[in-house]
Amino acid sequence: MSDQEREATRLGMHILDRALIALGHKPALENPDFRAAEPVVGDLPNIVLEKAGVAPLRFIFGPQLDVWVGPFSEVVTVDISDATKDDAQWRIERLLRSSVTCRIRKRSIEIKLELPGDEPWLRLNVRATGLASTLERHYAAYVG
Repeated sequence: MSDQEREATRLGMHILDRALIALGHKPALENPDFRAAEPVVGDLPNIVLEKAGVAPLRFIFGPQLDVWVGPFSEVVTVDISDATKDDAQWRIERLLRSSVTCRIRKRSIEIKLELPGDEPWLRLNVRATGLASTLERHYAAYVG
């Protein structure tokens, strides 16, 4: 891992922790709902949210902070720098407050994130893989 990737990882973890604390939760590594996971992309570290009834979110820390729903569906990508950390924190807070709906189709999966009273803020059609069966149809928000 390069020095730039190490610094981006440190800053990404800091942003996730700030978002969790702002929402009234413990930082990721002190929070029983999160666990450090084996890298899925090169050697980039990642943290997985594992709580019953909540979307299985994977936070991958690199030059961008990527957030996946389940094992393969990227829903948020945020550039990581000191200049963007407030925007990144806002996006992560919004993600953690959103319910997630997964509509599994024959060849794709539509992922919709929704805050109460708002229009869905993200829809994604991703190609289905053999892992589609691991997603539930609806997940509650982590916060709220």
